[in-house]
Amino acid sequence: MTVPCWTGREAAALRQARRMSIRAYAQHLGVSLDTVANWQRRGEQARLRTETQQMLDTDLARAGDDVRQRFAQILTEHATADTPAPRLAAPDRSTATPAEPSLSYPDPPAVASGSDGGDLNRRAALKGATVSAFAALIGAVTGAFGQSPPDSRHRQLHEEAVQASLHRSREAYQHARYSTAAHSLAATLRILSRAAAPDEPVPTRSAVLCAQAYQIASGLLLKADQPVLAAICAERSITSATATSDELLHASSTRAVVHTLLAAGQPEHAAALATDAADRLASRTGMRTAAAQSLYGALLLRGALAASRHGDHQHAATLLDAAADTAGRLGHDDNQYWTAFGPTNVAVHRVAVAVDLGDAGTAVRTAATVNPNRLDLPERRANLLLDTARAYTQWGKWDQALHCIQNAEDQAPEEVRRRPAVHQMLRDLVHRTPEPARRHAHDYARHIGALP
Repeated sequence: MTVPCWTGREAAALRQARRMSIRAYAQHLGVSLDTVANWQRRGEQARLRTETQQMLDTDLARAGDDVRQRFAQILTEHATADTPAPRLAAPDRSTATPAEPSLSYPDPPAVASGSDGGDLNRRAALKGATVSAFAALIGAVTGAFGQSPPDSRHRQLHEEAVQASLHRSREAYQHARYSTAAHSLAATLRILSRAAAPDEPVPTRSAVLCAQAYQIASGLLLKADQPVLAAICAERSITSATATSDELLHASSTRAVVHTLLAAGQPEHAAALATDAADRLASRTGMRTAAAQSLYGALLLRGALAASRHGDHQHAATLLDAAADTAGRLGHDDNQYWTAFGPTNVAVHRVAVAVDLGDAGTAVRTAATVNPNRLDLPERRANLLLDTARAYTQWGKWDQALHCIQNAEDQAPEEVRRRPAVHQMLRDLVHRTPEPARRHAHDYARHIGALP
């Protein structure tokens, strides 16, 4: 894979594909920090010199297959959300030898000036695309209310195509590409709603697909601060899962119900449900597979979060320790049943639980022990940073909190730019931060759309 003409957009995409910070990538290429930040800020408006293009050619040529795949995927997403991605062809350039990469959390991205009309227009376009995608998802969810039985001509369900679409939606979700996931999932839900009449028995395979689809929808709607619709989707997911008699699927859907109970301000009930579901899974499966162990551990982690929000220190600690034991038996970080469960994710949840319990010092110390290179999913990396930001806020360390939020944006932009909860945290940070640092926090909050 090669790029015929590099701009700042392709350069920024390659940095993101390499999972390197702005500073680390500048060191990797041997260029200035401002140069890489400028690529990030100006995107396709940044035209690169011939020697810089040659350097990027070499960097891409030396990249591993996983980096190349991520790079192609990022360019494809750009083509969908913004302007067409460049055609890939073989250029005729000499090579340069960049330094070896150094992996670390990213440095704060450069904050775009409010006078940069191109940047403002691009942000407005992306925000509009996100709103449109979630509007389509909400329409697909609410459109099922009171719908007429579908015409028999529309009942054929192409299961393989639907499963592939759900896989893409789930992958987009875990990579914090929420607008992409919502747009894809909306179409899938419409297909599923037309596949069977409401009063007819649902075939097992259709029920499996419905359970999976509505679980993803529930998570996306929670990200969009739509807890009522998220709860409706979680209920549809668990109902469909129950119809299949698949214990793994039932446990997976239960995670969505626990999450919506938390969002509804019912942490005690959420913790009880998570614990009961974990016990049921263990007794009915014997915990003989990695998938069962991962789902069991994931339920315990969600239960620990619920217990911490209920203020139950002891129960939260017990569930975390049980999850750690399960991760130890599993032996490695994995993503069975899309749980991202393993020893590293247990550590990430220890940070979140400590913050919920008001123990900022423990949260920050625990976060420092987590190796970010072991967190493959951008959504997980960003949430660790955001939980650390919450801890620093509790501690009154405003600069460090803002730095973590900026780092989280660099890892997973939509996790910061599109989530109402993160916007509220930023507004609180602006209010609490003393001058002169308040101006920087205010400018950044405006940059991502948290402030007008």
